[in-house]
Amino acid sequence: LNLFSISNSFFDDTVDAEIDATFRQMQALGIKVFQTNQTKVHMGPRLALAAEKYGISPAWHTHAMVHDPDEVASPESLAKLLTMSPAFRVCLDIGHFVAGNNDPVAYLRAHHDKVTHIHVKDRKRNDGPNVAWGEGDTPIKQCLTLIRDNRWPIIAVTEREYDGAGTPYEQTKGNLDAMRAMLNA
Repeated sequence: LNLFSISNSFFDDTVDAEIDATFRQMQALGIKVFQTNQTKVHMGPRLALAAEKYGISPAWHTHAMVHDPDEVASPESLAKLLTMSPAFRVCLDIGHFVAGNNDPVAYLRAHHDKVTHIHVKDRKRNDGPNVAWGEGDTPIKQCLTLIRDNRWPIIAVTEREYDGAGTPYEQTKGNLDAMRAMLNA
């Protein structure tokens, strides 16, 4: 079993003892990176202390709410976070990033050394909905081939956030097959 990453969210009501306990649990599991999911930018200084103490990197998960400077949603909010700690990294959700009218290909080119993994899904621009792969605006193939061609150590994680046909297993298998086809084209 290889636990690459887990998802942890830290909120305003999370006390420092809870942050420390969570990092100790990740340390016991051998986890070196985790994605922050719903954690806001202002929590960065509190997580920086634990990240540096335990040698575990929070990978800040992007969303689409670019009009809120406290959301992890834009190149600017990511830049602010990355200056807070050398341990901080990025979990680039390419679907959310596109929905916020950002360019995940350009971000990967410029900051690949800080990106630990990408969440792969398709969304429409302008905070549009999650859609079946190939129906949205997310440059999935371009992101995957850019990572492959440059041999960057970035893991691609498939996410299903739309109502599709078939069982969850069948949908996930279809997404994995689509990724393989994109990379073998």
